[in-house]
Amino acid sequence: MSENWIWLIPNDPHYVPPADTHDRAKALMEEFAPESEEINLEVYEKPGYFGPGENGEGVYCPLCGEDLEEWLDEWLEREKESYWLNPETKMPCCQETISVYNLDFSRKAGFTRFLLDAMSPNVLPSEQLAELEALLGCELNQILIRI
Repeated sequence: MSENWIWLIPNDPHYVPPADTHDRAKALMEEFAPESEEINLEVYEKPGYFGPGENGEGVYCPLCGEDLEEWLDEWLEREKESYWLNPETKMPCCQETISVYNLDFSRKAGFTRFLLDAMSPNVLPSEQLAELEALLGCELNQILIRI
């Protein structure tokens, strides 16, 4: 059986909000998504990839528009220990070098060290998202996933 999640990640893959904001952010998420079965807040040592799962519809080169979904899966597996140190890589399509952080995702996705998530929630309205952004000191991407 599939599960729906909402992941909130900062736009900057390396940004981690101050530790003293974490408990309040999790409490706000519990207030905003009371029907959620599970709410988590995680901080990782290095940025990880967070995609839309079954909701994904493709990832594209921002320079030439080539579909890179299969390539990204292979690249993530091959570079999993080092991509966070240098996300710059040569695109297989146009041979230009870009950051994987700048790939064009058909559905929201991204890389992050900080994750606030909730299982089976509704989309957060812009006012609630803005309140979390103000507390955490960053703009957030709201990623809806299906696992």
